[in-house]
Amino acid sequence: MKGVSAGGGQVDGVGPQESRRTAQWFARLARRDAVVVGFARNPAPHDLWSVRFGLSVPGLVLILLGGVFNPLISASTAVQQDGELDLDGLIDERLAQLWDVAHPGVPESTLVTHSGATFGRLNGEELHVRLDIVSATPLEDGRYQLHPEGLDDLRLDERIFAHVAKEGDAGGPEADHVQRFVLLAGRSLLLDLIALEALLVTDERPSSSVIHLRTAMVDTAASGSVTAPAWGTRPASIDAGSWSVLQDALLPQRIAVSLCDCDLDLLDVRFVAASGLQSSDLPSHDGITSAGSFLGMPGFVTLLGVIMLGAGARLEHRRRSEAERLAERMLGDLHSWD
Repeated sequence: MKGVSAGGGQVDGVGPQESRRTAQWFARLARRDAVVVGFARNPAPHDLWSVRFGLSVPGLVLILLGGVFNPLISASTAVQQDGELDLDGLIDERLAQLWDVAHPGVPESTLVTHSGATFGRLNGEELHVRLDIVSATPLEDGRYQLHPEGLDDLRLDERIFAHVAKEGDAGGPEADHVQRFVLLAGRSLLLDLIALEALLVTDERPSSSVIHLRTAMVDTAASGSVTAPAWGTRPASIDAGSWSVLQDALLPQRIAVSLCDCDLDLLDVRFVAASGLQSSDLPSHDGITSAGSFLGMPGFVTLLGVIMLGAGARLEHRRRSEAERLAERMLGDLHSWD
């Protein structure tokens, strides 16, 4: 029969070279299958989902919180709120109140009640002030005394006579009214500003240069005399005993307000400050809030987000590179077979 040798040991058309090719083809196929099976059973430790939801997404969230939302919230809390006054507005409002009660036709009891109230706030009324803080001085007990902008440079005489000039443009007040107002305003504003400074004590240094002082005022026993009381209302968060200690420590020993009987607008306010004021005399209260960050360390949060996002991007790049190398190796095996 054709194709069979005398020894009968070889089939026609299938020689040793073709047998080796067939064996190599099966070997490559087995290697590719082993790679695919191994990759499926042992995925890369930094796959797509772990990188995105373990590093990239949290990093992006931290960047948004620390670098976008926190500054926006800080800016919104620093602006003057509805119904809130700044220091100038508080003084102007107080002067307007004292001008009204200093009118000769106003009963003495009304004058005493309003001029003796702290900042002119009666029982149940709210004190709401926005202040720019320029410095904070550490106290002996670990708290901080805040110093608002404009308080140290305030000229009482200029503000008082500026209000007189404004009211004079409106209709020419009587001389008795002006004199009574000037003397009353000199004393009342001095006491108000002394009390304001005493209330600007916080347990921690503010995180922002802007603070909001907001507190309801309640009736309390006044200092001074019956006809010239002082600080007859107090913040609701300060108890009567602590306020009494503060009054005794703050009330000046003597206040002298004199008006120059001349053509010049001159007001002389002199006082002898109380002696022996200690930091322990200054009560703590919950009326002060600091504008700004809702995060303790916004810069650190943003930096952590950048690091996490960068690490996620690096791992994603490495994952893609490994996938490309694996694909190139598999395609290279196929091309070599072809």
